[in-house]
Amino acid sequence: MLHVFSSQIKTIQVSNVSLGASEQDLKEFFSFSGDIEYVEMKSHDERSQIAFVTFKDPQGAETAVLLS
Repeated sequence: MLHVFSSQIKTIQVSNVSLGASEQDLKEFFSFSGDIEYVEMKSHDERSQIAFVTFKDPQGAETAVLLS
């Protein structure tokens, strides 16, 4: 599930990310949406992670949500 926090914000939240996924995996997956500044990952529970993907511009975040 993806969430954009505002039309001017460049960060999306990605939930239910596999524990086997890396920051590089997410960068590659979301690169179709726009240039990525950084990815932050946090353990959610014993089965998944939450990731925050920050794009260089708000359009990247909006595109990621529309295409996912």
